[in-house]
Amino acid sequence: AWMISQEGIELFCPVPGHTGKSVFENCEEFSDLISMANKMMKGEQGVASYLFDKTRGKQHENVKKHAAYIPVHIADTFWTIVIASNEEEVLANLVALRNQLFLVFSLLFAGCFFLSYYGMKSWGIVQEEKNRKKTEKALRHSEALLHHSQVLASIGSFVWELQTDFLQWSKNMFAIHGLEEDSFSGKLSEVSRRLIHPEDRERIAKEIGKMVEQGRVWSMEFRIVRPDGEERIMRS
Repeated sequence: AWMISQEGIELFCPVPGHTGKSVFENCEEFSDLISMANKMMKGEQGVASYLFDKTRGKQHENVKKHAAYIPVHIADTFWTIVIASNEEEVLANLVALRNQLFLVFSLLFAGCFFLSYYGMKSWGIVQEEKNRKKTEKALRHSEALLHHSQVLASIGSFVWELQTDFLQWSKNMFAIHGLEEDSFSGKLSEVSRRLIHPEDRERIAKEIGKMVEQGRVWSMEFRIVRPDGEERIMRS
């Protein structure tokens, strides 16, 4: 910061030896400064840029400065105050501000990205749950139709899990075999031993083994013996 009078005398200057002298004497080698001083002596207000010879020991360098000046009126005269900053200092502040803005926008972008990601993920989970419920509803409907069809046709159905030997029967299967629904543990080996005619058991066991090994469709005919002793022919 420095100050000059209406006549161009430097009333204050941070440069040693300048205070009390004319700005034209101190800055005669700097045309930009002289141009700014002429405007200041006219009582104008404004901004300017100029090159200043900065000396550090034996090193000299031209430093670009940006200044703002304004007159301060005192009675019938005025003094002009000048505030000047090195361009490096101004740019350093701008760079710091730019870096801060970059960091803020990066955090905002990251936050929006994660919100979008988890929002889409949540939306996907909701849609998957809707599809699952829709599929379950369709499956229950299909199972109900199949059950009614089997009841009308007096046929039964079953599901056999190869790994666990678990056998699941429809209600008609229990009725066909003359059994209560809780009368066996649900193992194919147990059903074969209890219900298949003794003369057909070995053949059926071989047929089942071939179908599993070759991946063929389940298709066979055999006799069953109901608990009341009645024999029936089963086709499956």
